[in-house]
Amino acid sequence: MTGALTTGDSLHLFDDELLRETVLTPTFDVARTLRLPVRVRETVFLDDGRIVVQSSMATPDLVAHPLHLLDRERNIVKSFGSADQVIRPDMSIYRLRRIEKADESSVWSAFVNQYVIENWSIDGVRLAALKRDVPWFEPWHYNKGLSLSEPPDVTLEAIRQDDEGRLWILIRVPGEDWKNGLAEADTPEGRFVGTRDWDLAYDTVVEIIDPRLGVLVHSERVEPSLVGFASMGQAIGYREGPDGVPYIDLWQLELVEVPSSP
Repeated sequence: MTGALTTGDSLHLFDDELLRETVLTPTFDVARTLRLPVRVRETVFLDDGRIVVQSSMATPDLVAHPLHLLDRERNIVKSFGSADQVIRPDMSIYRLRRIEKADESSVWSAFVNQYVIENWSIDGVRLAALKRDVPWFEPWHYNKGLSLSEPPDVTLEAIRQDDEGRLWILIRVPGEDWKNGLAEADTPEGRFVGTRDWDLAYDTVVEIIDPRLGVLVHSERVEPSLVGFASMGQAIGYREGPDGVPYIDLWQLELVEVPSSP
């Protein structure tokens, strides 16, 4: 289940199993429920009540499209978001995107497995594509899972546009001591490797890009494992205590101009 808080303080909950959207008031009363035509991973709300969702649907007409525009009654108006529309069953990661509102007529759509961010109109036209080539983020094609013999894959976790139109990007990278952050465990299905300490296993690269100028404004590597944005300027960190209890931390992100030396 995913959730989103709109500017009207309504909480929208998206149930992947029941394909249902439940809208709660600020006092947590149920305002309404709506049937959904797709499973929702991420959501962008438009001012007129329509939404753009990220979803992977294994149907002939929708399988090649990771983004879907839904009307106020949650009917599909348009499916889009893939320039080549080529789908391979062994490369399902290509159907996954991180999305963010650009304006009332377009959204940002970022690949998870490569440093590519596209701007799509809600009419289904790709308006722009940003690609950043850096040695620490090599594109990958298959989700190989965790292993003690090689570091975890780099993944683009979240994007957010600030009031000046700049994109803030969270990218999860292996920590300096990543191997000690992982552990092997025996299960009825066999032996597998999982995350033991999130802050050891992963770091986060925070980057700010000005898409209008096509320039990198700032890049910084931080130790917490940041998995998303709570709001502009607040990032969500995930970790687990020694007893396995999960914790959500809020981190304040701020771009500060440092005066140059005279």
